[in-house]
This record gives sequence, structure tokens and C-alpha cells, in this order.
Amino acid sequence: MKKLTFLLLLALVTFGSTYAQGKKEVWIKISDDENQQVYLDKNSIEPGDSNDVTVWIMQMHIPPLNIESVNRKIYKSKTEYLFNTKLERYGILKIQYFDAKGRKIKSFDYRLKTKIPDYRYSYPIFKKSIEKDILKTIYKYHPDLNPYRTDKK
Repeated sequence: MKKLTFLLLLALVTFGSTYAQGKKEVWIKISDDENQQVYLDKNSIEPGDSNDVTVWIMQMHIPPLNIESVNRKIYKSKTEYLFNTKLERYGILKIQYFDAKGRKIKSFDYRLKTKIPDYRYSYPIFKKSIEKDILKTIYKYHPDLNPYRTDKK
């Protein structure tokens, strides 16, 4: 348990870097269970066109993941999501995988140059899913992004 706590603290310190735009990462825990801890970077929430919003999520994997396309154990991953708040659907823009020391071992870029909603937002957001928790957290810090908000001014 001490080793896991140390790895988690090391990861959070390692990811205390800044964005190219000069924004400091601010990780907020949104989920914690026996298989993973999930964090949302509050400063990465970026509204886009119409009802789009992007955000970075970090997951600590317990135990580490084994994926065929990555030749080492994955202790942490960072994923950039694209949400459409009106459609309640999402897509994945980028995924980065990290080893136990916080070094990036593999990354994938899934950005598409299309405006077709079925391709941009490949997945529905289910009621009891991590993506629903992510969307609720986005609304907590940016209530103006919630298209179903009743207290709009």
C-alpha cells in the first residue's frame, strides 16, 4: 500500500508540468475503486464549437494494464476526450500511456478531420459510467456548458 501511495504521489508530481498555453495542470479525483483512480484536469476543460468541450483525464491503473499494442505494463494513462454536451456522446482524441516511473511509453492520436457527428462522437454516454462522471465534473466547474441547465440567464 505504501508503494502504491508513493507511486501515486510521484505521478501527480511528475504531471505537475504546464501546458503550452501556460496553464498549470490541476488534477481533481473523480473516481476511485479497486482497479483505477480517475482524475480530471480542471484547467484542460476547453469549450469548442457549438456544444463541444474537450478535457484531459488521467487514470492510475491498479494493477497495471497489459495492452497488445504496448510492449510494457501501463501504470498510468492520459486521455483527451471530446464531448458533445447536447448529443450526450463523446469521442477520444488522444491517448498516452506511461510506465511506473511516469515516462511516456506510447501515444495514439485519433483526431479526425470530419464534422460528421457519428464519427466525431463514437460513443454514447451511459448514466452510470466514468464519462457521465466526467461530464458532471465539467458542469460543476463550467455550468454554462450544460445545455440542460435551468438557471440560465
